[in-house]
Amino acid sequence: MHKIYKLIDPTTKEIRYIGYTYLSLQERLKYHIKEAKNPKSNNTYKINWLRQLLKLNLVPEIQLIEETENYIEREIYWISIFKNNSTLTNGTIGGD
Repeated sequence: MHKIYKLIDPTTKEIRYIGYTYLSLQERLKYHIKEAKNPKSNNTYKINWLRQLLKLNLVPEIQLIEETENYIEREIYWISIFKNNSTLTNGTIGGD
């Protein structure tokens, strides 16, 4: 069973990223932080946003949206739902 989750900006409360994981949400959040701290990580919108937060000694909030077996389709669905109403940093429509 996979988890679909959202990363939320702690200052604006905006949803900034939708993802999926089989890990615990806290483990997945730690990976996002580790990735942002790595200077060799690509400068994606998500990484740049996370680096801005880290400079302020902040981290995003992570919240479960749902647990599902159909995680690829559901991630695509949730990105499409939130893409129009927020400033998502997802670089694709999901499922990859």
